[in-house]
Amino acid sequence: ERQILKDARAALRAGNYDQAQRLASRLAILSPDGWEPRRIAVRAQLETGKIDAAADLCREFLKKRPDHAGARATLALCQVESNEPAMALETVGTPKDILGRYVRAHALLDLGRDEEALKAVEGFVEEHNQRREDLMKEDLLALARGLILYANLAMESEIYKQVVRFLGIELLKADPQDPVVKTFLGDCYLERHNKDAALRMYQEAIAVNPRYVPA
Repeated sequence: ERQILKDARAALRAGNYDQAQRLASRLAILSPDGWEPRRIAVRAQLETGKIDAAADLCREFLKKRPDHAGARATLALCQVESNEPAMALETVGTPKDILGRYVRAHALLDLGRDEEALKAVEGFVEEHNQRREDLMKEDLLALARGLILYANLAMESEIYKQVVRFLGIELLKADPQDPVVKTFLGDCYLERHNKDAALRMYQEAIAVNPRYVPA
């Protein structure tokens, strides 16, 4: 099972989405109540721009496990990507997990509720200082995204720089071929008008996975 999971993640990273889906389906049989096989399948849909299909996979899983925080946060993220922030807020509720809190802040920001969005992620600085080394990669990336959102809302340019220089690079060192991290850094550079650095990151992401739509 571990090898199948490893192969599925590698296929996902390389843009071999059909293979990733097949392996995720095998994992789902071995682990009927597990979120990770579904998460891989959902990512495959999101990374190819199939947001509705990704949301349907989340809903299907939530029928079995309605209180699963990761599935609920991922469904809310799909709704944010579909320009449905109000629905995303209803889906995610008042989460305690990092991804859920980031998605909630994102939805609030899209609704123009900046002060509430800031409150949703204001604890991320403390999370970073106290728990960074204990976090799994997915949570660490959500933390980085949340810190960028916080830095923009609180006008904390130094935090923004630290996320890009240290946390983003740390994520990249952990997995140098991850197009998701490369695209995240590209977005950060572009937001700060560093077009050359952004272009380099996007090109590197596409070189790894030519089918990765966000890049």
